[in-house]
Amino acid sequence: MPNYDLSSKISLTNTLSRVVVVLVIVLGLANLVLTNLIVTDGVRLNSIIEKTNLLAKENQELQAILANSKSLASVESKAEILGFVATKNITTINSIDVVAQIPNQ
Repeated sequence: MPNYDLSSKISLTNTLSRVVVVLVIVLGLANLVLTNLIVTDGVRLNSIIEKTNLLAKENQELQAILANSKSLASVESKAEILGFVATKNITTINSIDVVAQIPNQ
């Protein structure tokens, strides 16, 4: 019987050793694949951040151009180029002024 126990223990040890080796290989491959995915996502994230920064800078430049085009001096110079002139007197029509009256019947 003692040989049977020793043989059983050796067989169990060999089986456990094989399981550990297979487990280490599987975990190593999983680590390699997941690391590759993380690096790829990191590169993609950096690209997106760069595009976001570029668009933010472009947006800021466009807002400055828009603010400049809406300025009073810019509007005045464009109006002069288009032939508009400043008026000396302004006539307004009040809503209470009567334009025509219906004659009394």
